Amino acid sequence: MTQRQSTTGACRFPGCDQPRQPTSPHGHAVYCDNPAHNKDTAYRARYRAAVAAQTQELQRLRELLRTAGLVTDPAGANGAEQVA
Repeated sequence: MTQRQSTTGACRFPGCDQPRQPTSPHGHAVYCDNPAHNKDTAYRARYRAAVAAQTQELQRLRELLRTAGLVTDPAGANGAEQVA
């Protein structure tokens, strides 16, 4: 005998706090009833958030290098930064 997963809890789509809805009679309830909230779009949303966080961290580190005087040309003629 298999146990059905409870539908309690929030949707697993990033930023969604709607209650979970079962996807099929035998499916596991992990997303809400919004058709755009599914495994593929949730993956893409988490990926975009991770890229944005990494970009912000990279910008913060570049600013620290500029403040410390370790980067002389932030844009660089060929797109690469030059270190002093």
